[in-house]
Amino acid sequence: MQSDIPVHAVVFSVPSINRIFLVSRDRVLSYEDSAGIVEFISSTKCNISSEIEDNEHNLQKEREWFVFVLNDADAYSERPVSSDLSLNETGSVCFVSGATAVRRELTKQYLISMDERLFWAMLLELSLSRGYRNLAFETIEKKCTNNIRHCHFDSHHIVMLQTRVKLEQWKPALDKSWEERIGCILGEHAEVENAMAWLSTLGGAYSALGDYDDKFAEAASHVSLQQLRLALRIGDPLTLCRCHIYIAMSLLQRGYFKACRKLIRKQYEFAKSSAGRGDPRLAKMCQSVWVRMRYLWSLRKLNDHRNGHFASQPERQRQITQD
Repeated sequence: MQSDIPVHAVVFSVPSINRIFLVSRDRVLSYEDSAGIVEFISSTKCNISSEIEDNEHNLQKEREWFVFVLNDADAYSERPVSSDLSLNETGSVCFVSGATAVRRELTKQYLISMDERLFWAMLLELSLSRGYRNLAFETIEKKCTNNIRHCHFDSHHIVMLQTRVKLEQWKPALDKSWEERIGCILGEHAEVENAMAWLSTLGGAYSALGDYDDKFAEAASHVSLQQLRLALRIGDPLTLCRCHIYIAMSLLQRGYFKACRKLIRKQYEFAKSSAGRGDPRLAKMCQSVWVRMRYLWSLRKLNDHRNGHFASQPERQRQITQD
């Protein structure tokens, strides 16, 4: 008598959805899955003729298992174990194919009740992971074959275990404390987005007037700093880059060319990175500020050459804008 029964396949019958799943050690098949059946019966490419024959033989054997399951899906009730592959007294292929019984006993099918999410996750993992399938079959051979230990097996016998699965509907429990936390975060995020939109409108107006008056340029700078604080609160790198571009524009309007050039170069590098490509407008914004900076720089040099003296940066900027 063997300590563990060599199980070759497990059949999961799910009456609630009228589907049958056959899990062998190599693959998972589903009834009405024609693509899977075609892949199942096709042979794997091998270089040795004997390997090809063995592989085709195994595929043919698994195909016979699957045909047996489809033809006898509703007849997995208690039945005597047959001594060969012929039909038993009930007129169906017996549950343990090819088993030689020492005494006449009944073999029962398994009935399990499982959460539907857990069942589909288990089935997916069985179809994807060979290691998971091997562990599953080891567990089945140790724990689920006590009722057929009275049989003797050899290498030609095929053993399949029928499992009827009752899917339990998922009944999630509401986590009210977590819902309150998420609700507060979403509400805060919506308010921050609304404030960012208003500040963008206000900052754009001040920036447009900043070309004619330094007071408006200074106000636009304060608005940009407020936007930067909100962007840091959100944690969005694209919004942070946009706020830095606004600050660079404010620096340019007030005549701080060196600081503007350094900040724009840094933001342009980010806009060209993989993270910054999520918003293609960032690179164009940097280019537009750069072009405007070069234009104002050329005007400043021309104005200095004409006047013949060197004023401070804010004074030179005011002279350029007044001209």
